[in-house]
Amino acid sequence: LREYHAMPVPGADRSSTFELSSTLHHITFSAPTGAEDKLIGQWSLPPVVRLLSQSTLLGLLSAVMLERRVIVASDNVGRLSAAVLAVIPLLRPWVWQGTYVPILPRHLNEALQSPVAYVMGVLSEELTVRTLAELDESVVVLWVDRDELCS
Repeated sequence: LREYHAMPVPGADRSSTFELSSTLHHITFSAPTGAEDKLIGQWSLPPVVRLLSQSTLLGLLSAVMLERRVIVASDNVGRLSAAVLAVIPLLRPWVWQGTYVPILPRHLNEALQSPVAYVMGVLSEELTVRTLAELDESVVVLWVDRDELCS
């Protein structure tokens, strides 16, 4: 593990390979290519860092990395999209493999019942008491406007 922690994070268009032992396959980490992640990060990270406390951001990242079902809710579409889009650059050098819906259309609220890992943005007004009551206990809800993470 010390060797793993000492490895540098790969730069753009580069990769790092790590081998746990001679009997196991090696693991290759690579940074995403292109400027898309960088542009999303430049647009979404500043407002999210201002809106959310460090503990809330760490809780969000923990939930995403544990592949929990995460709903991001806000009254404002701009804050909502910034918070959901910030998940992608915050995960670097890892890449989210689950369902990712920056803003879920109102008529697709049934998707919140999905059993797979997801990150979905929903306007607060669309998360009714009934909708919240129907959610599984493992769903994590980030209330951006309140800086609150509930599970």
